Amino acid sequence: MTVSNRRDLIAGLAITSASLPLVALASARPARVMVLASMHKRHGTSSSYTYGDLYAAVANFKPDFVGVEIRPEDLGRGEDYLSQNYPAEMVYLSHTFAGRVFGFDWLGNDVAGRAVPDDWWKARSPIKKLEREMDAGLPGDARHSRLGAQLDALSEQLAAILINATVTSLSDGRYDRVAKEYYATFRALTVGTRFAAIPAFYDQRDKHIIANILATAKAHPDARIAVVAGADHHGPIVAALSRAPRSVSLLPPMP
Repeated sequence: MTVSNRRDLIAGLAITSASLPLVALASARPARVMVLASMHKRHGTSSSYTYGDLYAAVANFKPDFVGVEIRPEDLGRGEDYLSQNYPAEMVYLSHTFAGRVFGFDWLGNDVAGRAVPDDWWKARSPIKKLEREMDAGLPGDARHSRLGAQLDALSEQLAAILINATVTSLSDGRYDRVAKEYYATFRALTVGTRFAAIPAFYDQRDKHIIANILATAKAHPDARIAVVAGADHHGPIVAALSRAPRSVSLLPPMP
């Protein structure tokens, strides 16, 4: 079982919601938000959901603002840095919608407010280190073996959904439901071990992502906001935004 590739701890180029021009704060209408699930590198090999399909879906939404999976503090950094740390589609969208883009990602307090060091992912990230060590470090008893097998089966289900995914199908809830079960199993597998810090980090990251998106939606009522996030984040984001009807009106992704 391999978890190091389940979630890519990566982001893209953006600007903070505070620096965006305000959109009619007097309006009582909530922001209209489309949350689009991304496949990161898989767009490059997919015939059903290409990079072009993703970009067209964002453009066709005619957004006032575009949120990408990037840390706000990495705005304006060089192209080499962005390419090393963020998915290609996030960097592309940040350039295409310059002046209207905001970043919502968070990669931990260890690197908050500063550039990610060149050797962070390979040598210095504590979460990446735990991910690399987990397969060999978990107990080998029957319970952990059973949970490990369940995790592998769920990972295969997620991969199968991605093979034929489209702009709309990846956001229809099927992937979200399997991913939710995957991470619940992952928490059960690691509970009571030093590796429990991994799912705890994932949960904390999602909370920061959601808070940043909500802050932008609340600051820009009546705006059209396209949010592009990795597929594993889609379910938690949609669930949280659906609980904030005064601030967000969710709209389904369209090709």
